[in-house]
Amino acid sequence: MKLVKYLSQEWLDLGKKAVNENEEFRKLAKGMNLTINHVITDVPQRGTVCFWSTFGDGECIEVKIGKKSDANFTLIGSFDVWKQIHSGSIELVQMVLEKKLQVEGKPIKGIKILKMAPLMNEIIAAIDTDFDI
Repeated sequence: MKLVKYLSQEWLDLGKKAVNENEEFRKLAKGMNLTINHVITDVPQRGTVCFWSTFGDGECIEVKIGKKSDANFTLIGSFDVWKQIHSGSIELVQMVLEKKLQVEGKPIKGIKILKMAPLMNEIIAAIDTDFDI
């Protein structure tokens, strides 16, 4: 199987598809409506890379490279931290608690997504990803 470049639109599209095809995720995400900005700093040869994801009542509606001005909150972390999260070797919630992942905005709306984070990590980690940027 072909490896997909990390932080590419193709990788984001595969993540969206994988999350939406997971029945457990769809049940957990019922009623969740929010947009999250993901900011990845210190990306080799690229600096800072951003992408946003919008969730609506049980599914991931859209995921795109860039930043959304009306996001509910933003998660900010280094390339090394995000790479470990997206490869499944560390938990997103753990990184927030250890302050290795900063949260800006109104995270109260995102409490539900933090409960789903371990499942999302597992789904995203299953994508055959080329992390060498």
